[in-house]
Amino acid sequence: MTEQEFFDTLETSPLFEAIHLLEQHYLRGDSYLGSDTLPERERIALSVQQRMGYEANQLVSIEKKTAHQLRIKTNLIGLTGEQGVLPNHYSERVMQRQRENDEAMSDFFDIFNHRLLSLYYRCWQSSQLPAQLQRVARGHSSAIHTILNALTGEQGDEAIFLGGAFQHRLRSKAMVKSLLEMQSGCLVHLHEFKGRWFDIDKDEQSRLCSRIQPEGQFAQLGGGALLGKRSWNMSAGFEVEFIATEEQALRDLLHSERLQQTKALIEKLLGRSKQIKWKLTADRRLLPKANLSKGLGILGKGSVLAAKNLVVDEQITITI
Repeated sequence: MTEQEFFDTLETSPLFEAIHLLEQHYLRGDSYLGSDTLPERERIALSVQQRMGYEANQLVSIEKKTAHQLRIKTNLIGLTGEQGVLPNHYSERVMQRQRENDEAMSDFFDIFNHRLLSLYYRCWQSSQLPAQLQRVARGHSSAIHTILNALTGEQGDEAIFLGGAFQHRLRSKAMVKSLLEMQSGCLVHLHEFKGRWFDIDKDEQSRLCSRIQPEGQFAQLGGGALLGKRSWNMSAGFEVEFIATEEQALRDLLHSERLQQTKALIEKLLGRSKQIKWKLTADRRLLPKANLSKGLGILGKGSVLAAKNLVVDEQITITI
């Protein structure tokens, strides 16, 4: 898409949405509209179309004013023009001067039109959640982001994005499975009841009655009595098995930060009390092959050894 084609597509959009898209995709940064920066640093100049007729769209035209600044003409609101707040004879006077190639009066009113529309745009932007989050991504502060961060307990952007999941104290198996598949890009199987041993402190171990403890310690059957120094908890752990069906999804999981991000997300959801084992199942042909002579692949980091006579469609499971 050429530059002019992009401008033409924006002319049918509401004014403030068009300005926001220009900031994000064309200027790739802040336009400084409505800020306390110097006027020459603002990358968009807003002016009002000096006509008394009715325009079909809020945005009339987009053109380059200088190499680093765009000029946008609108009829949304202003001192003069179709939606002007001043009496009509001011607009008629401006149009008369323009017909005589005198833009001085129009430029004078546009000083105030630009500031009025800029502040109006900032008010619109403050109520738009996507626009506010994009400002945060560029390093600016945002009142909406601060409020959402406080409501989610300062747990980071994951808690804001997945607010529904973090809201419930009880996290179901289906919810955890859906989040894992969304984050990893692979199919996920959860194998429950992969228990673990817990050491029991001496103060919590069962003891029979004695002279020092006539009633014993946790010695009532069915009421806390436990044999030994360790206890097996069936629900203290589970196993996560990723099933990769595409090579790109497997590479993204193993050779990027996606796996660590997935583990960190589950740790925030379930806490650190659960012991989780992570495994990956995929066809042998999808896994990268370690080639010692060429120095390709790292054993233990997602690469496997393969002989020529092995079946490439055979599924193997590795620990990650």
